[in-house]
Amino acid sequence: MAIAPVDAVSDDDEAIPVAALYGGLEDGAAATARFEADASEGSGTVDLSRSLHRVSRPARASVWAGLRVATLRRLVARAAGLDDRDVAGLCAALASAPALEEIVVPRNGVGDGGCERLARLVSRAPFALRVLDLGHNSIGAAGSRKLVTALASREESRSALERLGLAGSGADDAVCGVIAALVAAPDAALRVLDLADTNVSDGGARVIAAAARSNPSSALSRVSMSGARCGGAAAAAALGAFAAAAVTARTRLEVRLAFGASRARHAALAAVAPREGPRQNLFRTPLV
Repeated sequence: MAIAPVDAVSDDDEAIPVAALYGGLEDGAAATARFEADASEGSGTVDLSRSLHRVSRPARASVWAGLRVATLRRLVARAAGLDDRDVAGLCAALASAPALEEIVVPRNGVGDGGCERLARLVSRAPFALRVLDLGHNSIGAAGSRKLVTALASREESRSALERLGLAGSGADDAVCGVIAALVAAPDAALRVLDLADTNVSDGGARVIAAAARSNPSSALSRVSMSGARCGGAAAAAALGAFAAAAVTARTRLEVRLAFGASRARHAALAAVAPREGPRQNLFRTPLV
């Protein structure tokens, strides 16, 4: 279910009623009923992308209260205008969602407060997420660390989570230490990790690579740290560690890091694809 953006703007934030999200509905109660019906039928997906920028705070609260979560599997809100107060309302609704598998909310205004709410949610919710994407919000190192810790400390989350996106956040090497514990767990299912445009350095990259190498059953196959504080010769060393991890796990591993000068890139390629060993093609497909 996709919600169309609202064109009208309220001057006093009193309420662009929830009905405005649909048009032709006379009151918020009718719109909420329609929203509940849409959310409970079909694909199990609710898509709020780019829809809430002009919607008042009371109307947003009605949306969260109207979520029917019994059959909800996928919540998407790309560039929807979400902030920490919206996340609080969402978490209250999602606490009773038994089948939720994906939360995809990149490019919003979620900060550490909202991230901590999500951490509390995933630590005790009846569901275990397969996909969690919070890329390019306003999350710092503290919020990232609490969220990843909550995911790593719960067995159901470790064995279910396949994709984690924290691109554009304040995630740093300390966060990488927690992610490494997640990657090293025997029951870890993590395949895709996006830490692009963060504060991760080559040291953090090597910690994650070492964790993947220590776990013969590691599922990690796509890693992005491009734009992070990881580049040059240090990036070559980190990529070499990832290549060793790929050989250990016998999987195809795609890694994307920042390189700086072309000479550093050649050094990195040599590190991950030595002439006398099996070549690991880590650069064929960019991470998206």
